[in-house]
Amino acid sequence: NLVLPNDVRVMKPLIRRTRHKYEAGYVVGLAGSAGMAGAAILSATAAMRSGAGILRLLHPEGMEGELLNCPVEVIRAGYSPRDLDLLAQTMERASACYIGPGVARSPGIKAVLTHILPTLRMPCVIDADGINIMAEEGINPSQHTVLTPHLGEMRRLLGLASTPKLTSSFVSRCAEFATQHEVTLVLKGGPTLVMHPGEVPSVCPRGNPGMATAGSGDVLTGIIAGLLAQGLRQREAAIAGVYLHGVAGDYAAQKLTEYCMMASDICQSLPDAFRECFDLL
Repeated sequence: NLVLPNDVRVMKPLIRRTRHKYEAGYVVGLAGSAGMAGAAILSATAAMRSGAGILRLLHPEGMEGELLNCPVEVIRAGYSPRDLDLLAQTMERASACYIGPGVARSPGIKAVLTHILPTLRMPCVIDADGINIMAEEGINPSQHTVLTPHLGEMRRLLGLASTPKLTSSFVSRCAEFATQHEVTLVLKGGPTLVMHPGEVPSVCPRGNPGMATAGSGDVLTGIIAGLLAQGLRQREAAIAGVYLHGVAGDYAAQKLTEYCMMASDICQSLPDAFRECFDLL
């Protein structure tokens, strides 16, 4: 199914004049590692630009200096892999959470995810090395999960020996994975597909080759998490998030060209995407 503008328009999160920041959505992100602060910053920025009212970024202790460019609105909290129960409790208090941007694959983060993921009850987006660790450690995702793999990460989830091509048989296999595990699957690429249990895959017609750039997936993770926190269900948050991401990428390319745009430009174009997709003034 091709995603159309009217499909996305009806997914606009509701805003009440009397709402407070926690009603707008409390997002907890587990992201970043030494040298990978950018992924944490991009995902956090995108979640807040997508409407989340408050965001707590959980990052490894010792990264404080690398995160100085993080938006001042983001609450930053360093953690140790020894803080397993505290991390789990923090994530359970969220409206939605995301895990994976820039986390790398250290023994410490593997221990954290092995402890948190099997019992996590909050809507959660899992991306990047969060997905790779799931595949390596044999962790089954919960039913509240949105997975956002590219082809290489999907290969690891399926246990394939080599990265496949985007054929109809491969798409069918991915859809079967989503149904079997009762998760929403966002298969990133050109085009990006959204698969939800028991449904025909949704195809996003927006986006451009300039979005194939470092950090673009981190932005998408933040967008989907921000929409989940505002009350959208996994399917709607994934479809709307992918579409908004593509439209923002098109605005960035229009301004900067597909050659010169970066992931941060997609973030900066989110207000234009929201205006177009949700008929905002």
